[in-house]
Amino acid sequence: MFIYTFAGKRWQKDGFCHFYSDDINTYMTNREFLQSLYDTVKSFGIVGSQYEFGDLCGREQSWFSCAKSVNRAMPMETLVTLAFKLERFPPELLPKGTKPLVKKFTASLWEMIEAQATRPRF
Repeated sequence: MFIYTFAGKRWQKDGFCHFYSDDINTYMTNREFLQSLYDTVKSFGIVGSQYEFGDLCGREQSWFSCAKSVNRAMPMETLVTLAFKLERFPPELLPKGTKPLVKKFTASLWEMIEAQATRPRF
């Protein structure tokens, strides 16, 4: 299992798209994980709406709200797209003081992606 700090919470991914939070000692649902991603990116001032977040993730504008409503896991290719676009987001468009936070957040996303890609498949 892999343990990360994400959006102020510690969680681990066990290969079944469950996310663990020490704060409440239960698994985060896919809905909570998606909401955490959105809230974090929105707090950086990169997106202002769920529609913009869907675009940033390379999906339809309504993707985020639909995925949340049915508690759908975030596809790996969507996570890769989000990390890629955040990594290449023009620094001059970021609000003052958020560049190191975005860089750290993006590094966490790539770490999650790498861990998922290198886990054994049975």
